[in-house]
Amino acid sequence: MSYREQLNQYRNELDYLDEQIIELLNHRFDVTNKIGYLKIEHNQEIYQAGRESAIMDKLSKKLEQSEHHEAILKLYKELMKISRETQKFLK
Repeated sequence: MSYREQLNQYRNELDYLDEQIIELLNHRFDVTNKIGYLKIEHNQEIYQAGRESAIMDKLSKKLEQSEHHEAILKLYKELMKISRETQKFLK
């Protein structure tokens, strides 16, 4: 297989993965919004440090053997931050 063919194959694979990630992220934000509405309805704080810490601990354990451990944890920290910011604007 030539360089170009291989490159196109990898790029096509990334395109497919990006489509899946977008669908999953949209679904995840739908769920975090539902959680946000529930918290508002029950006068709870949006940010719950214990929950986020538990999530990060669980992810860290799952990723122990991954060469992408730190990068994925950074992504999740940012994802949770964006989720919190989005929830603040729910009414």
